[in-house]
Amino acid sequence: MKILLDQNLQRSLMPPLRAASIDVVHTWDVELAQSSDEEVFEWCCASVRMLVTSDKKLTKYLAASGMTCPTVVRSSCEIRESSLLKT
Repeated sequence: MKILLDQNLQRSLMPPLRAASIDVVHTWDVELAQSSDEEVFEWCCASVRMLVTSDKKLTKYLAASGMTCPTVVRSSCEIRESSLLKT
């Protein structure tokens, strides 16, 4: 699985995801933190990455645009490191 974490999510979420063999990068790592929604979506599509965000407007933008990628996962609550990867 390949994931791009949006700028509204903490970079501290990356190590536990990487420990689970998930290929994850943050928008700051790939110089997308100040980019438009369209640029972020285009980058995700070209990189075949899922976008994980807590920004509700991104899912609305994707639906309105008619784009078929990327997959966008919106967290409706704050994700905490301690809650990741619990079995």
